[in-house]
Amino acid sequence: MKLWKKAVSVLLGFCMMIGGLALAPKMDVRAAGPVQVYVSPGQTVAINKTRNNIYVKDTNGACVPFTAYYYDSNGNKQGERVSSKENDSEYGKMNEAVYADFIYESVRCEQINGDYFVHIYEGEDTHPKKIPLPLTVGVPAAKAVTTISSG
Repeated sequence: MKLWKKAVSVLLGFCMMIGGLALAPKMDVRAAGPVQVYVSPGQTVAINKTRNNIYVKDTNGACVPFTAYYYDSNGNKQGERVSSKENDSEYGKMNEAVYADFIYESVRCEQINGDYFVHIYEGEDTHPKKIPLPLTVGVPAAKAVTTISSG
């Protein structure tokens, strides 16, 4: 009799687990927006050929202030973006993310004297026309306020 109760209990638990998974909200990655790439100081990561948010985190997993620098494929510095430490009203106060366009292929983060710097490197421009593409810091793409020329 005890074995029968145990079997029913296990079966009921299994059914509840399956039911819970079925009722759980579905995660739609496309609806979640840009991919988040977390970069540590000294680490270089490849950026997919899609739009990405790049967050810099400290060892505790918290987003940290940084300044983003953009480089072309030859290593030439193309410009400096607003630092997240500046809390500029034009960008808001959540500047822990860099919004990188798909012509940029890799990013490297380094820490110098306690400050975080993000270096984003440009890949080969596959666009037929050299059109500057919007890159934003910490704001949605629809609210882009600056552009960096692609070359």
